[in-house]
Amino acid sequence: MADAPYFKQVEQKINYLIADKKLSEAFKLVNSMIKKFPEEKLFYDIRKKVIFEIESHNNKIVEEKMKEVKPLWKKKSYAEILKKLKPLLKITPSSERLKKDIIKAQERYQEEVNRLRQDFKNKQTVRLTKLMDEDEKTFLQELFELERANPGNKDVLSLTKHFRDRLIQRKIKERQDLIYSDKYDAIENFLVQLRKIDEKSERISKLQRDLYNRKRGSIMEEKSEFVFNALTHLNTLMRLKKYDKALQVSKEIIEVDKTNQDALKAYKKAKNKLYHQTRGLSIEAIQKDKPKIEADYQKDPTKFKKI
Repeated sequence: MADAPYFKQVEQKINYLIADKKLSEAFKLVNSMIKKFPEEKLFYDIRKKVIFEIESHNNKIVEEKMKEVKPLWKKKSYAEILKKLKPLLKITPSSERLKKDIIKAQERYQEEVNRLRQDFKNKQTVRLTKLMDEDEKTFLQELFELERANPGNKDVLSLTKHFRDRLIQRKIKERQDLIYSDKYDAIENFLVQLRKIDEKSERISKLQRDLYNRKRGSIMEEKSEFVFNALTHLNTLMRLKKYDKALQVSKEIIEVDKTNQDALKAYKKAKNKLYHQTRGLSIEAIQKDKPKIEADYQKDPTKFKKI
């Protein structure tokens, strides 16, 4: 087992390492001794000393770095300050002064970013508003160029979307007479042109839904009118016993309105009546032609086939 002189020798070596600022080596050595001799109090005391020296050393490094960034505060170079200060947290994570300066730089940086964003928005708003009034084609090209130059930039996308909507709103207002008319094909063509400005526009989608409902209402109205008139005509045909025509009209009504009970009943009745009507006519025609048929048979029986 190692004795006190050996421990003193190791202690001296650690002190030399500390004096030479080889703190990492000193820390590794003392930890290895604790691992070998966990009962030896001496090395725990030495480790406290090494840790103190490491912290003091790190604090000096942080102090020097914080002095270096001092001129950057006057220049308002907050991004650069953060770039230099943040890595220091790994060295001295418990430094309250360092944390305070980092938070301060972050807040100032965010304020600066917000100001720049607002300035950009204000300038672009003035420029694009003027351009939209003067040259629509160039205006749309500018929106496209802004989006292409700033992919994924939420501020730019919000700005361009706003101006696309403004242009769509203006065009809709200019064509209100068309939009609220019954010229559905012309309205559809107009909406197609609007979608070239913004194919995802909710304003256009709403117009499209309104148009669909109006067209559907118009079709339903026309359908109801057709069914009503056709049923009136069907009733007349049934009274006149024109069952062949009644059958055709009832079919046309059912094609338009498959659940119309009046048409379904009339169809069955006309079909039944037509059968009996044509059956009676066929028997009557045969009876009327019977003398002639018999005479023809007497003249030439070979013309007839037996069943």
